[in-house]
Formats: sequence, C-alpha cells, structure tokens
Amino acid sequence: MIAIFKKGFCLLMGLLLLFAGCQGQKENVLSQESESLSGEKAESSLGSVESSDTGADERLRHAEYGISPMKYEEYFGEERYFVPVKMDIRWSMTLPYIEIGSAINPEVIRLYTHDTVIENCIGGDSHILFFRSGQSLYRLFLKDALAEKVFSAEDPYWFYPITNYQTMILFCNPAFDEALSQYGDALPSDHPNPYIPYLYDVRSGELTPFDPQSLGYVSNMDVTLIPREEIVPLE
Repeated sequence: MIAIFKKGFCLLMGLLLLFAGCQGQKENVLSQESESLSGEKAESSLGSVESSDTGADERLRHAEYGISPMKYEEYFGEERYFVPVKMDIRWSMTLPYIEIGSAINPEVIRLYTHDTVIENCIGGDSHILFFRSGQSLYRLFLKDALAEKVFSAEDPYWFYPITNYQTMILFCNPAFDEALSQYGDALPSDHPNPYIPYLYDVRSGELTPFDPQSLGYVSNMDVTLIPREEIVPLE
C-alpha cells in the first residue's frame, strides 16, 4: 500500500496543480532557448475575420473568447502577474492542440496547434497560458497564438505561473520519498516538502531556489497556495 501511495503521490499532486490552473487540466539542465512557433507550427483562426473594419471585428472576436486585444510588445513591456480569469480553455493529454470556447459564441475555435501532444496546460489569464510538451515548457500569447519555449529539463517537473516572466518550477523531492518510505500512512506533519521549488525567470534563464519559510510559511507549504504577490512583489 505504501509503495502504491508513493508512486502515485507525485502524479496526484501534479493533477491537483493542473486542475487548479486549467479548468476543463536542474539548473544544469536548463534550456534558455526561446523559439517562435506561431508561423508554420501554429494555427489560429482568431485573426482571420473578414470585415470592412477588420480591427474592430478582431477586437470583438477576441472579446467573445475572453482574449485581451493588447499587443505583444505592450503586454511584455512590463512584468505583470498571471491573473486567472474564467476562460473556456480546452485541451487533452492525447492531442497536440489547444481549443477555446465561448459563452457568447457557440463556435469552439482551435487556438493553437503544436507539433507534439500537450501534456499539461495552465490557462485562465486573458493574455497568456503555459503548457508543457515533452520536457519543454511553452508560453503562449493568446492574441497572436504565439508560442515560445521558455524552459526545459531532463527531470520531471510541474510548473505554476507567477508573472508573465517568472514561473515556479517544482521538482520531486527525494527527501520526501525517503520520509514516505519510512513512515507510510503515518507521515508526520513536519514532513519534507513533496517538491523542491525554484523560481524561474525567463529573462535571465536563472533558477532560484525558493523556500516558503522565507515568507513566514512552513517549509512544506504548498506553494500554489501562497499569493503570487508575496512570491514576486511588483512595484
């Protein structure tokens, strides 16, 4: 029973992170490569509206699906919090594309198509979402269906967006596995954190160790429960 619990715990926690951000889903191995996939590899039907006033129709169409009309340069001109809003983002772990629905428009639109399956996705911000495919993490700018690879690692990891530039990267913690093997179902309340959390900055490519105790929380605190404003204070 202990062995089954141990094997399934990281998967369970990953699913909890997934559903928390998607309604519907080490340092030595860091990849700083960033690439645009919006040309040949990305497919978007949001910008193909025909009208005598194309700009106005595009703004209306984006609004129907909850996508901000803000341009890439303006949005990334400053660091902003990843702000969850109610959006109908649809994806599957067996499919290579992301779709979006609308309460106003019955048409479900294929927002973006990748070249491999989407294994995890955290959306809900009207400007961007993040998804993992293979061992690489991508940031998708919704308005232009522009995907950029922002992180890659050999070891399994989960992610939790904090801002448009900084994301929490969570690796499994061997110390927690040892405690789980030792105590099983009687795991003490002061057990090690199931994850080794890092704060990753896309701009510098650096992974900075993060300890919840630095903000006054217990060391095994679930970082997804800590307000983003405390993790990365923005002036």
